[in-house]
Amino acid sequence: MIRFATQAAPKIAKYLGLLVPKTGTEAALRFGPDLLFAAANAAIAPEGTSKEDRAKLAGEDLAIGLGASILGQLGGAGLGRAMVGKRFAAMNAADRAKIGSAMTFGDIAAGPLNMISPRPVMEDVYQRAALEAQEQQQAEMQGQLQEREQALIQALLGSGLLLK
Repeated sequence: MIRFATQAAPKIAKYLGLLVPKTGTEAALRFGPDLLFAAANAAIAPEGTSKEDRAKLAGEDLAIGLGASILGQLGGAGLGRAMVGKRFAAMNAADRAKIGSAMTFGDIAAGPLNMISPRPVMEDVYQRAALEAQEQQQAEMQGQLQEREQALIQALLGSGLLLK
């Protein structure tokens, strides 16, 4: 086990090193959408959602988005390395560009993970919002019913049909 770990660690480090963007543009293209979607998800939360719950929503979305993105990029890097057929140390700039393209493809291919991932925080926030809306609607209906009953009683008392 220790022998495997000592042999695998440098290879894993090389793959993880591929995830580090070389430029700001590359960083924005790779990880910007994940950040934007997390912020948007928190922003469109139901009215009355607390800041804490909005932060949890954003964190959950960011973890899922970045996780899927990183898994896709790593898978793409592995596929790209297999296509190039060389060790990392022997690769030239063109080979590294092919791996970069394969990583982008892997990132895009992992996109559906965002859609099928469980989202317990989001489910909880939206269930609570639906329950609160339902309770508010029931309270409003109860108030309207009481108003109608009182108006009916007032009308009956005013008409003399009911004795005081």
